[in-house]
Amino acid sequence: MSNRAARRNRSGSAADRLGLGSTSVEAPVAPVCDIEAWLATYQPRGKSWRSTPEAPLGFEGWDGVADFVRATVGRFLEREGQVSLFTARTLTRAVTELALFAAEQGTTVSSTTVLNHVTVQQFDQALAKALRARVKAAPARVRAKVETAGTSTIASQVGTARRVGQALNPRGGWPAASERRHRYLSLPYTSAEVRLLEDQISRNQGIARRNGEAFLVLGLGAGLDGRWVAQVRREHVEDLGVDGLMVHVPGRAVPVLREFEERLRALVDDTPGGGLLFGGTAVHRGAASEAVARIRLDPAGPELELGRLRSTWLVAHLALGTRVPELMAAAGLESMTALSDMAEFVAPLDQDPDRCATAVRVMLRGVEAVAR
Repeated sequence: MSNRAARRNRSGSAADRLGLGSTSVEAPVAPVCDIEAWLATYQPRGKSWRSTPEAPLGFEGWDGVADFVRATVGRFLEREGQVSLFTARTLTRAVTELALFAAEQGTTVSSTTVLNHVTVQQFDQALAKALRARVKAAPARVRAKVETAGTSTIASQVGTARRVGQALNPRGGWPAASERRHRYLSLPYTSAEVRLLEDQISRNQGIARRNGEAFLVLGLGAGLDGRWVAQVRREHVEDLGVDGLMVHVPGRAVPVLREFEERLRALVDDTPGGGLLFGGTAVHRGAASEAVARIRLDPAGPELELGRLRSTWLVAHLALGTRVPELMAAAGLESMTALSDMAEFVAPLDQDPDRCATAVRVMLRGVEAVAR
């Protein structure tokens, strides 16, 4: 056997060593006790898969999801039986990245909210977006290699996250393989669910109530989710008087829906200069998730998910007839995928079928409706 072949048998292919494929030589199965001991002390290292040259990302929020990750991987391994330590590492890294992603979106970290089809698809989208940024920043001579390796990693790790989710949360909305579509959406709240959230949040006290009010106003009124809502300061809100309010976030300005203007003004008036609208002054990764966890809600009611507030805002604008180009700009969307996903949640023009058909015909003719 050549030296090259011997090295390949000992260590597997290059893709195997990078965790991008299956090993060419089956790794020895580790005793369960060894994996349990390793998992108890696991700490993620290096850079997140969602890291980009412009926005380096590590694992700053690990402490907030560590217990969930260890419990989730432990439960999954109990179902799977003995596995190699390499497999345990792959599983744990995938669940860690998924949990941190969900927490940064303001999702309460639990099996039902993290291990579901929607969250995994959004995670897939976030990884793909980060990969595009890394490919763009890479030297031209290696871009193809970066893209190939990154695409393989995404497929492997998203597949791992999906497998864990399907095993531990079978009611997570998983489509059959033949029905699986590349869609990324958080379901909008119904009007009844919004009323329940409003009522439950109003029953909180102190900073928790402040957090909840800011999430509702900025989410339902301006479409801001966990990526932006915990970074909005008093100075980012522009009051135009009778012309309403604008919330400025990086790269865009978002007009606030009229029904939320007075509530936003109240938040601004109650925020000191330099302060964050949702409370405090310091911006840190995971702040939105921590604030969501602080808010007490009825377990029987809807959970507070910032992505769902944003989806509800999108549906509200579609129902108002807001033009697509302007809505995409205000929402910071790069494609129409999110809007096409939300279209099915827009209420009909009229509950009466005949009147609805008439209203649709009038609208599509491009003429004003005639009062009868």
